[in-house]
Amino acid sequence: MKLFARAHEEDAYVREALEQHTGRFHRSLRLNTGFGFCLTTLNAMLVTSTAGLAMLLWSNGSVEVGTVAMAIPLTWQIVNAAGWVAYQITSIFENVVWCRKA
Repeated sequence: MKLFARAHEEDAYVREALEQHTGRFHRSLRLNTGFGFCLTTLNAMLVTSTAGLAMLLWSNGSVEVGTVAMAIPLTWQIVNAAGWVAYQITSIFENVVWCRKA
């Protein structure tokens, strides 16, 4: 039972809490988006530079074609592992935040 409740004060309190939560959620999304963009950019640069360097070395006769055929899939595996590690780290930090709130 509420005694002497003022609807506009309760609404203002809820609005303030909701705006604060929304602001923090947006900051979290911006951080996550920036992290994903950086990781994707670095992974693309890794694959491109490895393929370019392998092709350059192969065209100069420094390495065999099998080395080029091996380097690109290995780089792709590193990219996939980096994505998995990033997902796991994000999951750990989300769990730490939830445990800290409880």
